[in-house]
Amino acid sequence: MTGSDEKIRRARELLAQERADVLAALAAACGEAQKIAEAQKAWREAVVPLLERADTAGVSVNEMAAALGLSRQWTSHLRADAKRRERLEVSIVTAEAMKRRPRLPPH
Repeated sequence: MTGSDEKIRRARELLAQERADVLAALAAACGEAQKIAEAQKAWREAVVPLLERADTAGVSVNEMAAALGLSRQWTSHLRADAKRRERLEVSIVTAEAMKRRPRLPPH
């Protein structure tokens, strides 16, 4: 084996080891990301009803954002997302009710 062949072989081994190390680190990060996502979901489930209450009480988005320590844009996004979900839930309930109603015979 020539010197350049040996360098190529070592470079491939180093690259293979780096790939394995990076993939292991990404797999570890994936587990952590899932935990963070679960925590964020729980936080949203707790905060969204508070945003709805704040809306009803006339609290401005700026005040909500300041209280949460979030940007106004992110707070607006959370509110809009909650309203979309609410409309979707109403649509689903309405569609289910329509399926259950008795059909009138044709004239």
